[in-house]
Parts: sequence; structure tokens; C-alpha cells
Amino acid sequence: MKRTLIAVAGGLVIAVMAFLLWRNDDGGTVGVGAYEAELAECQDFIWEMNQHPEGMEFNGRVWHREADDGLEIGGVLTTPDLAGRPEGFVYFCKIRDGRIILADVGQR
Repeated sequence: MKRTLIAVAGGLVIAVMAFLLWRNDDGGTVGVGAYEAELAECQDFIWEMNQHPEGMEFNGRVWHREADDGLEIGGVLTTPDLAGRPEGFVYFCKIRDGRIILADVGQR
């Protein structure tokens, strides 16, 4: 009985953690799904918007959310601070009718 209770509790913890990893903080779905081209366009736009910063890297954590008025897609990037240490930021793009209408980078 005690082992069964522990197994059920452990399974519940694993299920909750898996759900939290599947969803991100903004309610979007982790990963790009069918939106790889849109993610590449967003990342290119962010890179251009920041004037081609040396050392800026897009990390593997990305998300997307389908909204009534378009697609929102984003992720995490790092860029060196003034001392050369990597500093984390979040970025996102809002895409409507195949065009980026809003892009932003903010503190993580």
C-alpha cells in the first residue's frame, strides 16, 4: 500500500513537471512545431534589429503561440555583456499575414 502511494505520487510529480516543460510561462507551446521558417525569419530580424552583435547566440529554448490575430514566436538568446560574460535575454516576434509586425528583446 505504501509503495503504491509513493509510486502514484511520483507519477503525479513527473506528469506535472512534463506539463510545465511542455507549456512555457506565456501560455505558448514549447518548440516551433510547423513554424521553423517563421522562427528563422524572427531570429534574422532580431539579429538585424540589434545591428549584428558579435557573439549573440540563439539558444535552443523556443516557443510559439497561435493567436486570433497572428502568430507569436520567440525564445532565449545570449550576448556578451561589457565584461564578455554571456547575458541572457528573451526575444519574440508577432507575425501577421506572413510579416513581422512587432519584435522585442528584453531581460530574462
